[in-house]
Amino acid sequence: MKKCLTYDDFLLKYHPVKNHLYEDAAYDGCMFETYGEQLEYVLSTHQHSPQNIWTLVEGENNDMWLSPGYHYIDRLGYMITKEPIDRNELDIEYCMEDYHTTGEARNYTMGFMESFLDRELTQEEIDAVNDYYSEL
Repeated sequence: MKKCLTYDDFLLKYHPVKNHLYEDAAYDGCMFETYGEQLEYVLSTHQHSPQNIWTLVEGENNDMWLSPGYHYIDRLGYMITKEPIDRNELDIEYCMEDYHTTGEARNYTMGFMESFLDRELTQEEIDAVNDYYSEL
């Protein structure tokens, strides 16, 4: 079973470097994209410092996690850190969500709507909520 810590914990311990290739990068300018020049830079760094690469992945409920190492499946981006991955923490993932995952927020919204309306949502209403949260 993996231990999960917060993104703030990750920042304090590993110190991600700024993406020098794209100044408007996500996550305070620290995320590298999965294509083009940014991916080439990540792969180049991975060749000589694989212990400094983290992969931003999408979870089951549209939540996002930072997982140690370079991964291809479900990847959304990469981070490169100043501090190498702690070998004792290879089973740790860092949650990128501060409060609720997008999936949790979607489920909460649907529950609230059903309670407020005092009925089950129609399929059309469920689809509308799902469409809204898929755009976030």
